[in-house]
Amino acid sequence: MGVPPAKSCKSAEIGSFSAGPGADSNAETVVQYLKRRGIDGKILKYCINQGILYQTTRSGYKNCVFIGMDSEGKPRSASLRGCQGIFRGECAGSAKRYGFCIPPKNTETDLAEVYEAPIDLLSFLTLYPQDWQKH
Repeated sequence: MGVPPAKSCKSAEIGSFSAGPGADSNAETVVQYLKRRGIDGKILKYCINQGILYQTTRSGYKNCVFIGMDSEGKPRSASLRGCQGIFRGECAGSAKRYGFCIPPKNTETDLAEVYEAPIDLLSFLTLYPQDWQKH
């Protein structure tokens, strides 16, 4: 049994999208959950430090929050994945065209990789870690 979809998110309003649900004081449960899924801790630390991954608690359930940013670095979407159970959801007002992304350091690249879900991207980076922050 999972948490029902988020009706609204508590944070600063940006257009019609709230910047995401309020973050917990740490991301311990998210890190443990994603490490159990095989995701490398260095990649998780990078995402947390960039503000594109954090943990929130709703109705006693811990969730991963994956933030999608626009080209100016403003949050425009938030997808949630429960750390227990099967809950998946989107924050109300999320613009899905702004998906979870780890932008390339090389802005001249002509390569784009698309994944179905944030965890798929993190899994790929774990499996193929060579120079992931450079491309």
